[in-house]
Amino acid sequence: ARDLCGQHVWIAGAVGPLGRGLAPMGHIAPSRARAVFQEQIAALATAGADLLILETFGDLREMTEAVLAARSVCALSIIAQMAFNEDGRTLAGDSPQDVVSTLEGEAVLDEMIGKGLIEAAPVDDKTRRDLERFARAKTAVKP
Repeated sequence: ARDLCGQHVWIAGAVGPLGRGLAPMGHIAPSRARAVFQEQIAALATAGADLLILETFGDLREMTEAVLAARSVCALSIIAQMAFNEDGRTLAGDSPQDVVSTLEGEAVLDEMIGKGLIEAAPVDDKTRRDLERFARAKTAVKP
């Protein structure tokens, strides 16, 4: 990509969720998930990625395993993209507050939803405050 572009560009290595769910609700042991992520991320780092995008994760536990895997095999910056439903929670039911408190300082946080999270309805006042805190954290947001 760098050679084709003809100018300096950043190359992001993308890693997505495993798609099978972590135990006990799914079939993959967290340690196995971390090992799979380590293998993928090591390959991306070796191939020359400048940063990592952990994209469209709907389960904070799985995202945490991916972040820990990345930290164990490389020193690349991480963009952590969590997928939120319109009710303001991830597919696994994680709140924005849970996501921010778990990942803050580990990665640039990113939310992915059809509408902006803060405009999503219906949300109660507490959820709205959590979403606003998420938006103020070090984030990259896609509308």
